[in-house]
Amino acid sequence: MARGLVSLALSMLTFCFALTPAHAQATRDETFDALWTVVGESFLDPQMNGVDWSAVRAEYRPRVAAARDEAAFAALMNEMLARLRTSHTAYYGPDDPMLAILLDVFSAVPDLAVLRERFGPDGPQLTGIGVFTRRVDGRTFADLVLSGGAAARAGLRAGDEIVTVDGAPFDAATSFAGKQSVSVAYRRARGGRVRTVTVPVTQGRGLAVLNEASRASVQSIARDGRTIAYVRMWSLVGDAPGAILAQMPLAQADALVLDIRGVVGGGGVQLLDQLDARVGVLCSTPRGGAEGCAPRSFRGRTVLLTDEHSRSGAELLASGFRRNAFGVIVGANTAGAVSAGRLYALPNGGAAYVAVTRISVDGAVLEGVGVAPDAPVTQALPYSAGADAQYDAALRVAACLAEGTGAASCAAAAR
Repeated sequence: MARGLVSLALSMLTFCFALTPAHAQATRDETFDALWTVVGESFLDPQMNGVDWSAVRAEYRPRVAAARDEAAFAALMNEMLARLRTSHTAYYGPDDPMLAILLDVFSAVPDLAVLRERFGPDGPQLTGIGVFTRRVDGRTFADLVLSGGAAARAGLRAGDEIVTVDGAPFDAATSFAGKQSVSVAYRRARGGRVRTVTVPVTQGRGLAVLNEASRASVQSIARDGRTIAYVRMWSLVGDAPGAILAQMPLAQADALVLDIRGVVGGGGVQLLDQLDARVGVLCSTPRGGAEGCAPRSFRGRTVLLTDEHSRSGAELLASGFRRNAFGVIVGANTAGAVSAGRLYALPNGGAAYVAVTRISVDGAVLEGVGVAPDAPVTQALPYSAGADAQYDAALRVAACLAEGTGAASCAAAAR
């Protein structure tokens, strides 16, 4: 990923969270030199994708030294790294909320202990309201709203323009730090009136926040006489996604929508095995007890919902989904960000995320290409008032698959 394992970390997309707290004393020159060195020593291509890395250092070092603040410094660092034209290569400052999630993802890496120790026994915390934002034409919009999060409960919707937070422009690093609640001014329609809502500020470990949103997303939806199970996996890291899927009411479902839009990568392929056990449907009956059976296979009756934020492990999941004919992929082309990265501590308390390994699937390289949907559906954002054309299309396709209709025919139901 260009901004790390988290699929939402794009150059135009930021977390409506703050990282609490991080303070380190180091000059920008020290941090710049450390990042330039670790990238040169660990980047997946020793030839640096044809980039003269020494010339890049000579060009950017005086510019970053003159940066007026951390935001300008970070922008220049990431501008420099973008020269390498590879995902999973980015700079995260000490107060970048993405750092909290990445430190969770790489919790077993001992070299990162120096960063984790800065945050005390509770570790890095995401502090915010559960919204991911995107800048469009100089305005900030709620792009994704975490299922069951504070913003969702307060009535904020995807597509709302975030005008101010507590009377000031939104800032991912400062808008929520040290606060119990915030006043969010937003506009739902272009040129419409500005509304204000008070939203509680919540705090938690990065992956815990995302996993809780995944659990909150689970639905059982009646559609055309059929029952469709739905889950939005906000994270694919670790064992939690499998546990969430195992707890879903799949035994009563006729079809499944697995939504991996904006998901944290790093895993997920194992979910396909859960949806189609190789040994068949397992049932067990304890002495004196009732028989319990695992769900039937969902191969051929599953919809995978993707978008341009579906990255890394999510793309491997999408590739395996298609290869094994699990159903229909609905939405937008995935990000094409399929390199493996590693996180390195920097002197200022921030981190360098560096692509260290190339990945291919059956000889095909997904980096820069991604996985195309079977049923493309365009998703509007600004002032959409929470409308979700991709979700609606996925339900139509799932209802079609539940009837036993073939995937190719059901893909047309997305229109």
